[in-house]
Amino acid sequence: MELTNELAFSATTLLAAIGLFAVAIWMNASANTHTVRKTLKIKKLTRQLEADCEELMNRLNELQPDSRKLEAEEKALGTENTQLRKSCAAAMLDTFDIVHEIGTPAGGATCYEVEILLSPAAMQEGPAAAQNDPRIWALRNIAHIWSTSPYEALQAAGRAFPARYGFVVTKFLNAQMPTELSEP
Repeated sequence: MELTNELAFSATTLLAAIGLFAVAIWMNASANTHTVRKTLKIKKLTRQLEADCEELMNRLNELQPDSRKLEAEEKALGTENTQLRKSCAAAMLDTFDIVHEIGTPAGGATCYEVEILLSPAAMQEGPAAAQNDPRIWALRNIAHIWSTSPYEALQAAGRAFPARYGFVVTKFLNAQMPTELSEP
């Protein structure tokens, strides 16, 4: 009975070993199959990614000239913007003369230049305030008056820029101010 038990135990152990060996072979084959499937899937994915990379590199090579062109245009616009800002700043520092032409250069007429001012009170009240832009009168205003004498020029300036509206003829720039206000 002992021999039978030993034999039964040995047979059971042998069957268990054969079973475990069969399971190990099956698991090894399953692992190899799984590895082969995963390897094939990874190779397919790698080929697809390499194709995508190649396509992206081609697209990048196509876009680089456009990018360089846009960068050059951006740089040129930046330079132009800087130049325009400098020009605007210089223009804001410049002083301008507003020139009013009175009369026409007819035979015997001379151009008399007079400086015209507008009183600060006239800018704030009265009829001149509604008609005059303070930005114009903040600059130097000169009238070129075409007439035959300084006296006539002064009268023409008075008609064009009446004193009752706050205008003041301060001085002649290219001639002497008439000493008398009566006609010679």
